Amino acid sequence: MSDRVRVADPDCGGYAVGVGHACADYDGTVIGMRERLSARGLGVFAFIVVVVLAVVGWSVWDAKRDRGSDTEAGETVAAGPAPFEAGRLRFGDPNAPGTLVVIEDYQCPLCKSLNVVSGDAINAAVTEGKAAVEYDIVAVLDGESTTEYSSRAANASACVAVADKEKWRAFRGLVLQRQQPTGSAGLGDAELVELARQAGVADPGLDACVTSGRYRDFVAAHTKVVVAGGLSRVPVVLANGAEVISPTPQGISDALAGKR
Repeated sequence: MSDRVRVADPDCGGYAVGVGHACADYDGTVIGMRERLSARGLGVFAFIVVVVLAVVGWSVWDAKRDRGSDTEAGETVAAGPAPFEAGRLRFGDPNAPGTLVVIEDYQCPLCKSLNVVSGDAINAAVTEGKAAVEYDIVAVLDGESTTEYSSRAANASACVAVADKEKWRAFRGLVLQRQQPTGSAGLGDAELVELARQAGVADPGLDACVTSGRYRDFVAAHTKVVVAGGLSRVPVVLANGAEVISPTPQGISDALAGKR
């Protein structure tokens, strides 16, 4: 029997994946909880999430098993269309002293929780010129939905980036906020398009891009490259090339300042 354990628990939004019994409070009410929690309560919530992020993450074992070692998808395809750079989207001052990288999957409950806990801190670091941020969207959790939602959402994400990069971060936030439970169908293509419209994307060609899966080949190729490069779980936050073990606002700030 594998040491990879799936823990059934409705309080975990489905189940946690990892070694041993681990669970984070990342069910569908997590966004609404933010406004209701006291400062102390949010601190406790952040601590719980970060412990699970550091110890477990959301395993990409299935992606490694399914994709094997095949990395011959082509470097050009994996790099992505403009404005992607090596498959990532970069925001902020190009001369900023620090660089944050956020690797995530739209189906990953802990990615949603990370955004609740530390999303504002990441945005502040960019706004204040302390760091640029690179978002690396992968599709390693297609098996956790009934419709390959990870790949569909990543394709929609690429469509939005190509149509209007400046609206992409708003779209990302909405998609994470509307994340559906593990094992469900996820958001439909029409719903993803509607979220893009809510984010301000006006490109009339967006619907066709999303529904046709225009960038699915890019998503698959890039994901293979990232997994082959050693990705074992999502989310992952890097600061200046090193993983942030405790990706709380303070942990991210310390990592950018060179404190480990």
